[in-house]
Amino acid sequence: MDSPGRWPAGAEHGGHPPAQSRPEPGQSQAEQRRAERRPGPHRLSLLDGLRLTLSGEHISIAARGQRLAALLALRGPQTRSMISGMLWPEVSEPKARTSVRAAVRDLHLHAPGLVVTTAFEVRLDPSVQVDVQEFLALARQLLAGVRPISVAEALELTPEGTLGGPLLPGWHDDWVVAEAERLHQLRLHSLDALVRQLVARAEYALALQVALAAVAVDPLRESTHRTAMQVHLAEGNTVEALRQYERFRVTLRAAMNIEPSQRMVDLVNEILRAGSPDPRLSVVAVKS
Repeated sequence: MDSPGRWPAGAEHGGHPPAQSRPEPGQSQAEQRRAERRPGPHRLSLLDGLRLTLSGEHISIAARGQRLAALLALRGPQTRSMISGMLWPEVSEPKARTSVRAAVRDLHLHAPGLVVTTAFEVRLDPSVQVDVQEFLALARQLLAGVRPISVAEALELTPEGTLGGPLLPGWHDDWVVAEAERLHQLRLHSLDALVRQLVARAEYALALQVALAAVAVDPLRESTHRTAMQVHLAEGNTVEALRQYERFRVTLRAAMNIEPSQRMVDLVNEILRAGSPDPRLSVVAVKS
């Protein structure tokens, strides 16, 4: 299981002795001593934009250092050749290696203790707190049901929470885009799981709050709207369930020019057969 600030399973480079930081080429002894005097705790935030802080104080780092820190946070320890191929694939190999050295040196200089360099790899120091790892730990615990997750904790995954923002918005690297989509889907499934738990406890107001937060995250995701409808139905609010369907149908048609799935239609027709308290809402029914 992941824990805040740690790597996901399989991310650590096994089989090596504990890493000791070594000077980068061109790094003075004074810079190295300064790095050794200032270990973490750093906090690296990637959700809703990259931010690096030390004891609550913002640290500015150059773009190449930001990209390296983000890569290490998302992919774990990397060899220098892997870093150069991921971050600078469009330049020659010598230039890419130079960029890697410069990025590592920048981090040693401006954020001492953030990264550890060895003969094998470059990695974040294990003490660094990473918001993405906190997100993964909380989401996986929520999905697995390994411990009770408080509503306050779970709401951190919503857009209003500290872990609710998109991953590195505005970054278009393939490795960022792929990870952003993975986190997006994990967020939605986690919120769905929380809604089910709240409905089971008859905490309908909170369940609806979370369900509508998930709708805001992805307005075109049908299963999320269906979850919101089921919260309304569990509370006995048939009209609200049908209104939720109608909002989704209009949004989907405007965005994609398609209709909801047959599964969604079947749910609506089942509601209507049970008797809608407002006959005006029968216009949402679609024949199978």
